[in-house]
Amino acid sequence: MSPKNQFLADYVYLAEASYTDFSQPSDAYENLKDENNGEQPESFAKLVTNNYEVVAHYKDRSWMVLNNESSFSGTLFKIL
Repeated sequence: MSPKNQFLADYVYLAEASYTDFSQPSDAYENLKDENNGEQPESFAKLVTNNYEVVAHYKDRSWMVLNNESSFSGTLFKIL
């Protein structure tokens, strides 16, 4: 795979992984595995956690959408 294609593939993996709720203090691998409910293979969780570390995660309080919350969440990853 060319370097450009590898970067693109990495961005796709991170985009998918960013939907995971990392707000609970536990293992990132378990969070990824549990969040996907079988939609992604277990190898996806291994690929992400073997290559990236979650540096920060923000999850908006979606239950408070009516009180000016945006339902936005974001995850910052660091390459290992």
